[in-house]
Amino acid sequence: MSGFVEGYEFLWQGAYEWIKPVANHGDTSQCFLVQSNGVQYFLKALKREYNVNQTYHVLYRKEWELGRTISHPNIVKYIDFHDDKDGCRLLMENVCGVTLDVLLETQPEYFTNTRNLKKFLLQLLDALKYLHEHEVVFCDLKPQNVMITQPNNQVKLIDLGFCFVAEYSMTTGKTEAYAAPEANDVSQIDIRTDIYGVGKLIEYIGKRVKLSRRYRKIQEKCLKERKQDRYQSADEIITLLTKKTHKVR
Repeated sequence: MSGFVEGYEFLWQGAYEWIKPVANHGDTSQCFLVQSNGVQYFLKALKREYNVNQTYHVLYRKEWELGRTISHPNIVKYIDFHDDKDGCRLLMENVCGVTLDVLLETQPEYFTNTRNLKKFLLQLLDALKYLHEHEVVFCDLKPQNVMITQPNNQVKLIDLGFCFVAEYSMTTGKTEAYAAPEANDVSQIDIRTDIYGVGKLIEYIGKRVKLSRRYRKIQEKCLKERKQDRYQSADEIITLLTKKTHKVR
């Protein structure tokens, strides 16, 4: 494999054995698979044209400062960070799998098995519960930020760049189609903002798979416009899903 990727020569200063560009959804970053000491990693690098804007450097640093403290099986692991003359870049574990949107395109029958849907939601909610216990709101729940590993079908939340954390509150972001009503006002964001995001993901799945009344009711309450009318924590939904009697309020 060639050791040259135009605009990213810095990556070949002995750091990696090889580098391969991969498709990504972001406009400001270029993503790669790299190999170091025989292990493959995922690398996200700020595009050269954005390197002059310090706001993007702050976003990358926030993602690193948050990511390096996270240790949860359903959240991507952050390995290393560099911000130097060669650019701004993040090294993460390489999650082998597909994002939720790709899964539904390639395996549309997957969530017709309610055990798969329950497993998906419980793992997603457990990851959110962990973040909330550490005073982090994910804020950008969308199909492209949730991966399903192959072959074990485990949830992995990826891309912590838009999370709300107090010390970086002004770098919080959202994706309009999945954002809670209060997301425009950073002072109003709290863990119930992510509960809304859970509802949007259930809604997304429900557009492709016929959901039972149980899951439609959970979706409906997650998507209440007023925060106080939603479930008040991830744990509240987890309890509903794990009860032997599934009375959904």
